[in-house]
Amino acid sequence: MKDQEEVRNRYMRFLNETGTNQKFLCNKLGINESTMSRWRNNKLYLPRYDLVSIEDYISTKGF
Repeated sequence: MKDQEEVRNRYMRFLNETGTNQKFLCNKLGINESTMSRWRNNKLYLPRYDLVSIEDYISTKGF
């Protein structure tokens, strides 16, 4: 399991390089958009199951 910072950096790179928007990803993964935004801006830590969902999804896309 990767730490929050590493997954956040990979997530940001994924968004920037693929052009995927946060709203689409939140809907796909079932994560509240405001929660994801606060996590993205380093204002809170995600629960482990949400972090694993993000990590699994971006891993399948090669990030």
